[in-house]
Amino acid sequence: MPGPIDPAWAAVTAVAVLFVGTGLWDGSLFQRVNLPGRVPGTSEVRTAEWCGANTPEGTLFLVPPDFRAFRVFSGRPMVGNIKDGGPAVFSRAFMVQWLARMNDLGGYRDFDAARFRALGEKYGASHVVAEGDRIPGLAPLATDGHYTVYALP
Repeated sequence: MPGPIDPAWAAVTAVAVLFVGTGLWDGSLFQRVNLPGRVPGTSEVRTAEWCGANTPEGTLFLVPPDFRAFRVFSGRPMVGNIKDGGPAVFSRAFMVQWLARMNDLGGYRDFDAARFRALGEKYGASHVVAEGDRIPGLAPLATDGHYTVYALP
């Protein structure tokens, strides 16, 4: 039967397992973790930051329902996204409202200017973020080559 484990040996083993298991040994962990002050320059982040810097607080946006970074990096509200559904498990009323919004936003990538205007009127949104430069009838305010920001008339 083995004897007691030496605490020093256990600590070295634990640190080695930690470094190998988490990727610290080759620095790859720091490529996967967003440290404070080091935000990856994705298209979503650039677009959201532009919206935050160039619109008044409280400006309501229509954004693609899978655009998850918008609220965090813009500081602006949006009509809804797929991540908003989490609290629905706690409230039937919230679930009904969230599902109605997701149904309204279904097919977002195929919306035309008239559909965006109708949703803007329904929810009080004054701006749209859409992929590409593809909405005839709406004048673009800014684009980063992937997302374009429009003001609704």
